[in-house]
Amino acid sequence: MRRKNGFTALIITIIIFLLLLASCTAQQPAANNTANQDSGTAQGSDREPIKLTFAHYQAIGSCFDIAINEWTKQVTEASDGLITFQIFGGGSLGAAADHYDMVRSGTCDIAYSFGGIHSGIFKTYETFALPMLGFTSAVQASEAHWDYYENYGFAKEEMKNVHLLSVHSCTPYVVCTVDLKIESADDLKGHGIRVAGGPINRFFTALGAITMTVPITDIYENLEKKITEGCVIGIDGLPGYKLTDLITNVLTTGVQVGTYYTWMNIDTWNGLPDWAKDIFDEYGGMNGAIFFGEMTEEYDAKTYADLRSEGKIELNELSAEEFANWEATAMDITKTWIEELNAAGHDGQAIYDTVIQLRDKYAK
Repeated sequence: MRRKNGFTALIITIIIFLLLLASCTAQQPAANNTANQDSGTAQGSDREPIKLTFAHYQAIGSCFDIAINEWTKQVTEASDGLITFQIFGGGSLGAAADHYDMVRSGTCDIAYSFGGIHSGIFKTYETFALPMLGFTSAVQASEAHWDYYENYGFAKEEMKNVHLLSVHSCTPYVVCTVDLKIESADDLKGHGIRVAGGPINRFFTALGAITMTVPITDIYENLEKKITEGCVIGIDGLPGYKLTDLITNVLTTGVQVGTYYTWMNIDTWNGLPDWAKDIFDEYGGMNGAIFFGEMTEEYDAKTYADLRSEGKIELNELSAEEFANWEATAMDITKTWIEELNAAGHDGQAIYDTVIQLRDKYAK
């Protein structure tokens, strides 16, 4: 009887031990989840951290540098810290003209660049760069830019070597000059004006200016040395590139909008897990276009307010009569552009008409 009681006690002890062991084992996954959250993988061990290199040539502290840093911060926050960026700004990873090749080759994962620098590569998209198209705001032009890419087939072939995360535009460019007031085309004749390249070059040449395609990073030096007497640029470029030290006059009539691309290396994109692609789709595309457009408008509005408050730079607009003259010259450039698109195998008129339709669609 005593032996039976001993055996029963042993069985009970084993059962209790097994129950305690099972309880500890059941709690172990919860401990692992806590460790994952503490290490930044809040979504679980199936989501690994992703670090991407992001290159741009914009001046540190400039409008677009600020916007890029804010945009990447939002992507990082949306990923619970899993997607992070190493940003190479101010052209620290390569010259402005190299950024498209850099992202294609994998020198960087993401690159942000201006279409005018890569003139001829994105031929149909350059239609947005035609002079005097009538865009009035950065958001309007940015919405039109993304709609053009997403819903029309014109630019898909041009982007086949990269993944376009987003594309945006800017407040219409103005003409900034040193000791030169522009009230008519006659005031431009014989004077050196920096342009970014593409159709706007032909426009100012037709108006009588001596055009030069100087990189934005070299504008200050060129103006200071009187190599050029003015530049076609977004108003954000004045404080961004310290041009307020030199510029004396600004013709505030908008002459062109720019196209700014954010590309990802195609292999980098293809290698991303679906959850990461979803985040980039959410913060890129039309949302990204609007984000950058709004940031630009806010910055530009402040810049204009500061210029008017300081009173050091004279601001003026074209008269209605002179504006009509510039529009007529712009239309001649546009007709030639349409013919060139046709010669390149595109439907030039359809592309131009689409841009105008999108301009009107998003007009506020």
